[in-house]
Amino acid sequence: DGPAPAGGHAPLDRAALKRRTYVLWDIDGDGHLNQKEMMKLAQCMGFDGTIDEWAEQYEEMCEQHGCSPGTGFSQEKVLQLLDDESDTGCFVSTEELRQLLAAATADEDVIMEDAAAAAAAAA
Repeated sequence: DGPAPAGGHAPLDRAALKRRTYVLWDIDGDGHLNQKEMMKLAQCMGFDGTIDEWAEQYEEMCEQHGCSPGTGFSQEKVLQLLDDESDTGCFVSTEELRQLLAAATADEDVIMEDAAAAAAAAA
């Protein structure tokens, strides 16, 4: 491995990026991505249909991958999907994973700044 970039942090490898992305999407922290959480993944993949269209797609994905629609996709299954370039996979390149995390982190920073500003204004 080469030296760490100027920021002091080594760039995350693909496995770490996938895990971070998964944790970001697992909003309820239950270890599975449900229909609503999986829709975020689908939207990152370019899905721009309605919630009803996604519900049909989700059911189909669950059937294809042996997942219960009520439980959703386990972390292991989602991490596999992110590497799967087949018609039933959801391949996301390493660069796309970095961009997703950067965008999500920026959104969180804005939310935190807004919360801090609101708290300061209320004080």
